[in-house]
Amino acid sequence: MTDRSRIPSLRVRPRNRSTSSDSIDRVTRVVKAMDAQPEESRLGQELIHFSSLLGMHMCPRQYVLAGRSEHTIYNSVNGAMRIVWKIGRAVENHIREQYIAGVQGEGVVGKWSCLCGRKEISGEKPSSSTHCTRCGWVTDKYNELSLVDVDTGIIGNPDMILQKNGLHQVVEIKSIKRPGPDGFEGLNDAIGPKADHAIQGCGYRRLLQKNGYRVSPNIIVLYGAKDYKFGNVYKEFQVNAAQYDSILDALWDIAHTIKRHREQGTLPERERCVSCDSTLAKGCPVVQACFD
Repeated sequence: MTDRSRIPSLRVRPRNRSTSSDSIDRVTRVVKAMDAQPEESRLGQELIHFSSLLGMHMCPRQYVLAGRSEHTIYNSVNGAMRIVWKIGRAVENHIREQYIAGVQGEGVVGKWSCLCGRKEISGEKPSSSTHCTRCGWVTDKYNELSLVDVDTGIIGNPDMILQKNGLHQVVEIKSIKRPGPDGFEGLNDAIGPKADHAIQGCGYRRLLQKNGYRVSPNIIVLYGAKDYKFGNVYKEFQVNAAQYDSILDALWDIAHTIKRHREQGTLPERERCVSCDSTLAKGCPVVQACFD
């Protein structure tokens, strides 16, 4: 019989806090420090990302002033935000890669590049005979197609574009937590997709139109559940873009206002803040220039 008293214990022993401070959470400390590095804001950039217009809180005066600032504007971020973004991007990539593999790229529109990125072709997936002379790889690596409306300076990058019978359809891919009425389980055909997700897909559709593409009347919003669940982890919705035309018109008007004042060297009227002590003003990076 084995003498169990001689078997070493596998219990995790408490951490000895007398250890040198360099060895305590040495990985975590570095990761958290990197997570806390601020990111450059899109505010004031020459091209206006369509996603920046979506919250309906964009202040044209703030955007114009930010573009004139001599200082780079940064956004504060943290580890939780970065992990959520990474998970969302991973879900998006998985869905897109699985679809492209399943249809062998047929009817998928984007930017297709080789392994080294030197050779790049926009449009539908090229034939496998198209090789890069440097790396020898076929141009089968998918990248999002960037679309710019030159009249307003709006730019957008649809998650995926499908082409059938000459019509182009935007696919907006989102990841969403599973539990709760506001999560994956609460999505149904009666309610449809979340409004801001539908508007984002419809905005990309309008950018396609502005660039001369023939478009489908509908866009697709496709959700992937972030959490593990049995059964189907995807929900797909067809959205008639016409129902969001008035909202898109309002967003395009904001971009037109910004572009016009930039070209004329003027400032839009201050409409949202009555003083520098207003709630929105307190968090504004150009509040001093605005009220000066």
